[in-house]
Amino acid sequence: GTSQIAAKQARRLDDGGLSETVFRPEDFPAMERVRVREQAEAARLLFAWRAAADALDSDPALRVHFNFEDQLPLDASLTNRVRGEGTGSDGQIIGARWTQGRWPGKGALEFRGRGQRVLLRLPGTHASLTLLAWVRVDALPQPVTALLMTEEPQRAEADGENKSPASVSFAPVSGRPLRWELKANGQLGLSFLRGLVSGKLQWDAHLAPPLLTPERYGQWLCLATVLDAGRGELMHFVNGLPVARHPLPPGPPFALTHLSLGNLSVTDAEAQQGVNYGFFGAVDELVVAVRPFSAGELRRYYEVGRP
Repeated sequence: GTSQIAAKQARRLDDGGLSETVFRPEDFPAMERVRVREQAEAARLLFAWRAAADALDSDPALRVHFNFEDQLPLDASLTNRVRGEGTGSDGQIIGARWTQGRWPGKGALEFRGRGQRVLLRLPGTHASLTLLAWVRVDALPQPVTALLMTEEPQRAEADGENKSPASVSFAPVSGRPLRWELKANGQLGLSFLRGLVSGKLQWDAHLAPPLLTPERYGQWLCLATVLDAGRGELMHFVNGLPVARHPLPPGPPFALTHLSLGNLSVTDAEAQQGVNYGFFGAVDELVVAVRPFSAGELRRYYEVGRP
């Protein structure tokens, strides 16, 4: 039969099965008290992160900082907090929807694939870079998911004029395009365009171990990649910890002229094959700097930003 529990009565499950026990409200911390405490803690963490984020904006090497704050739910552009000569543009939001970020009161954009992205421009070419994003990965449904990728002119032209990439000349002098990406098995990666090999664009992938596995879906993670020209190395970081180190292949500096956050245009050939780069998840911070951040800096910025 079904076991009925009367009001003001409690049951305790012990080795001998269910036993009657006296109901004592003081054994159950008031849910309201817990909620208020959690809200106060979240507000304190948000406040501490805001102070660190504001301080970061004064770093002369910063070119892009989207903190997704002080934005309205219908805003079609994403404010770049870094202003001045040579800095990146604001972001143009296409399809992505505003949502809550790491804490209540913190904004984020939610991406659901299907062409959703943020477009931005960053002038110049750069020998060293730091890319950092706080992301919530909800799924990795295709072989390659875009974090931040260059919409290189070849791709835009191939997309717009029914040309295959092979018919567009690749001019490496203008700077190396790059792709900051996630693989379906949970690897964080950075790929550089090596050039045309027998009519096809060839990319060199530099991958971290498969750490973004399904049990991490739905969690806020701090992903960062550092390209250090001085040391000739590329390092990946997850939640402030270095997870991979690769030699940085020699070549021209990096061009981030046209960037796409959370997606990449597909060529006609890719579209026919069903290729899609769309990100499934949310982003609530993006930093692009033109100097390599140290492991210590990344660790500290993760610690102050962890929800």
